[in-house]
Amino acid sequence: MFLINLIIIFVYIMLAIISRKHFSKYKKKEGKCLAVCIFFAMGETLYKLLGKGVKHGDISKKIRKCNVVSPGSLKEISKRYIVTQISLVLAVFFAFNLVSGIYCLRSELHTEERSNVLVRDDYGGKEEEYAIHLEMDGVVYEYLLNVAPMEYSIEEICQKADEVGIWLEQAILGDNIDLQHVSKNLKLPDKDEEGLFEITWDSDNPMLITSRGEINRENIKDKAEVVLTAKMTYLDYSFEKEICVALEVTSEDAVLAEVKKMLNNLEKENRYIKTVKLPTDIQGVKVSMREEGDSNNVKVMLSGIVLCGCIFAIGRERLKEAEKKRDAKLLAEYPPFVNKLYLLLWTGMTIKNAFAQYSSKAGEKDLLAKEIEYTLNQINSGVNEVAAYEELGQRLMIPEYSRLMNQIAHNIKRGDYDLFNCMEKEVSIVLNSRKENAKRLGEEASTKLLVPMILLMVITMVIVMVPALFSF
Repeated sequence: MFLINLIIIFVYIMLAIISRKHFSKYKKKEGKCLAVCIFFAMGETLYKLLGKGVKHGDISKKIRKCNVVSPGSLKEISKRYIVTQISLVLAVFFAFNLVSGIYCLRSELHTEERSNVLVRDDYGGKEEEYAIHLEMDGVVYEYLLNVAPMEYSIEEICQKADEVGIWLEQAILGDNIDLQHVSKNLKLPDKDEEGLFEITWDSDNPMLITSRGEINRENIKDKAEVVLTAKMTYLDYSFEKEICVALEVTSEDAVLAEVKKMLNNLEKENRYIKTVKLPTDIQGVKVSMREEGDSNNVKVMLSGIVLCGCIFAIGRERLKEAEKKRDAKLLAEYPPFVNKLYLLLWTGMTIKNAFAQYSSKAGEKDLLAKEIEYTLNQINSGVNEVAAYEELGQRLMIPEYSRLMNQIAHNIKRGDYDLFNCMEKEVSIVLNSRKENAKRLGEEASTKLLVPMILLMVITMVIVMVPALFSF
């Protein structure tokens, strides 16, 4: 994995070298720090390498809806948006790749430091499994060596056994008062409090008390004494009897089997030591150890890839959100726009002059006024007036505006003689639409008020009922 990290860094370096011709442009325009300008230059290079095949269609459409710009400026803005997105993705992926490489390098150094060193878990811990690589005659074999946790010495374990024996005298009582007056079942633990000893029980009279501590009351005829024997075992140490386990040689090569046996013996003989150094060669067999690599570097890389995808998704969502706000704003402006246009036409103005009057009185942030001003500039530069109005409806991309502009263009073709009547009908339609919209908003508001009304009713019921309940 570390090699992949180095390859990615090398690719970034080569891309940065190729992008040096774009660096000065961003340094002068942006005036930002060196790293930001480098990533912007790399984004510009990738944009050009990807070919002019990068499709602006959907992005340009969304940007144009929210900005009044000429086709040339729109192309430049779309390009700048794509370059910014690419640069941001490059920066994020580089950062995650760098962190992944650091994790991988740390893992490699950590593995090298602990090469051929077994590390035990603490007392009472878990058994660890290490992958041992045995190389003989150029062939590598893998052997899984189980390493037990730290163990107590014989003196320590004897002392522990005495302490556990005293503890057992009280632990087995259960619901009985003491050992001299036993009438209820005993609780015979199978482990001590520390989980150090494995305890098995034996009864010299199982007809009266079983090895599980159960009392057979029907067999008790007179006062009797029963001896319960606890056999405490700690690993290979037992204070009652010794248990020997003989391991058979498997069908593997005898030399490898002997090496494995020696490794197991080495592990058992050094259980009082935290770390055990393995020999690098046993009877001509090379011994090496490889721990499982740290998977954090892979997780970091995957997180970086996911985040890069999220960056593109967030960018598109922001464009969609801006598009929705723009449409909602234009829809809200439509009724006053139609009313004002109708009044201006009623005074005798032409549609062009009415548009000019509307755009001159609108605010700087009025998107509709900017679009109208853009259309008037087109007409003044020689574009056909009918085509300019039809294009205005297409640019606004809202059915109401498209319908209105098509009617205006159609009437201009016919000589403007019926334009005033058309606007009068449109005002009537807008008025009815505003009534319906106000009615719908009122219904939505009343629905939203249901939740606080229900909460108030519940609170009132609680205030009334709680004192009544507590008074009983």
